[in-house]
Amino acid sequence: MCLDDLIEIYEKWGEANNIKPLLSADELLMENTCTKEQNIFLIDFIKAWEMAEDIQQFIYNSKIGIEVNK
Repeated sequence: MCLDDLIEIYEKWGEANNIKPLLSADELLMENTCTKEQNIFLIDFIKAWEMAEDIQQFIYNSKIGIEVNK
């Protein structure tokens, strides 16, 4: 899953939950205005985002390493 996929999921979730304006997930958590279920989604979303960033960084670093070793 890439970051673009997560953005699409997050935007659809925001629309479905009538959250306007749709702030970043961590900002919404800090506002403390969401339901328990929404908070669970936000926490899980943040974890997924961080994992996707780690994967993206790994791929980037791997490509740089391959290019350097040529």
